[in-house]
Amino acid sequence: LLRLVRLVRSIPPLFNLLMGIFRAMQGMLWIGVLTLVIVYLLSLLCIKLVGPDGLLVSDAAAHEVDGVFSNIGVGMWWLFLAMNGDTDNIQPVLDRYPASMLFCAAYMVFSSFAVLSILTAVVCDRMSAVSEEAAERQRAKEATKSKYERRRLLEELFDIADRDKSGAIERDEFDLLLQDDELCQDLCEATEMGREELPGLWRLLSRGEKEHAGGTLVETILREDFVQGL
Repeated sequence: LLRLVRLVRSIPPLFNLLMGIFRAMQGMLWIGVLTLVIVYLLSLLCIKLVGPDGLLVSDAAAHEVDGVFSNIGVGMWWLFLAMNGDTDNIQPVLDRYPASMLFCAAYMVFSSFAVLSILTAVVCDRMSAVSEEAAERQRAKEATKSKYERRRLLEELFDIADRDKSGAIERDEFDLLLQDDELCQDLCEATEMGREELPGLWRLLSRGEKEHAGGTLVETILREDFVQGL
């Protein structure tokens, strides 16, 4: 069973389909309740009109329609079957009262097409919502992965540019990084910037300072500024 569950989860379209059906169950339940209420009310109406001692039943027609709508339960069952296209059980009423065929046709159209359309709409809506959520999760996952890959690439580029391993990049080290075509291309991919824009990064990121042997201070780009700033 667990293998089957893992197999289903490994197939995104099948998993989304099952999740959509599962989430549609609540809507399907209320559609079932609505159908039950409609069938109940129509069954009650049929009993009052053509059931035992019905308003439309004359003495001559009593033996023809007797028992078709004998009680609520039987009437609801016959109407449920009629909803699915089986009118054999209510045929005596239709034969005796031809005008009732119009109402029967309207009932069958409403129950078969309208309710089915609502049911289909509910399932499709839930499946669409599940698919959108799955796509959103996938986009978030890809964005997280892309962010991690960019950070890793920037850290590697910083380590390459920091030739003296001081933890900061000086201007000449930064220029050497930009002069290397392959490293420059990697930096463009990591920052999503054009090559002509990269020299301007020095002014934005050079917040650190490092003292040279002569006591002079030079601007540098710290590791944190290089990785976080880009």
